[in-house]
Amino acid sequence: MKLFRDMLKLLNIPLIILVLPYILIHLSLFWEYIPFEVTFESMSPTYKKDEVVFYTQVASTDIKVNDLILYDDTEYENTRLFHRVVELVDEGYVTKGDGNLDKDNYIVKYADVVGKVYDTHIPLLGLYVKFINDNSIILYASVASWILFFFLNVFVIIGDKRKDKRERLAAAQTAQQVAPTPAVEPKKEEVKEEVKNAS
Repeated sequence: MKLFRDMLKLLNIPLIILVLPYILIHLSLFWEYIPFEVTFESMSPTYKKDEVVFYTQVASTDIKVNDLILYDDTEYENTRLFHRVVELVDEGYVTKGDGNLDKDNYIVKYADVVGKVYDTHIPLLGLYVKFINDNSIILYASVASWILFFFLNVFVIIGDKRKDKRERLAAAQTAQQVAPTPAVEPKKEEVKEEVKNAS
């Protein structure tokens, strides 16, 4: 078992290096901030391709002019984009990419809005996040390997403690068998009787 544990330990080092940044990025989900990799140039230079940005779901009434919204671009590219809101209209939002000269020639409908994008962005990690997303088996295998390694360690620790306990008990029993029987001192009355008889 220890050999298998040592092999897992060696395997886990590259897995941690590969997967840990992905897990750290996705810790933002606990605060309802969802990571999203930028795959387009229309928001450059404010947001560059292959960066990671974060969005959260908000009510339509919380979206104002100059906010960044992530939406499903179903009419044209059938993908997700985020652009800046430049105008509010009855049907939805007029948007524009920071890197584009003109406004978008369509209106983003309320139903197509996925969330509001925040200013925080991480450079160059978009390709990495996309790679892990496209090869999710790496993530699942890593987590399974870590869990297995944890339980193996627990079993080894429990086994070592039981072994130590058995060895201590065996040593104590051996010591009791080998220890000499202590001499019994005669009682005072017996000593006095012996003195009388001698006299």
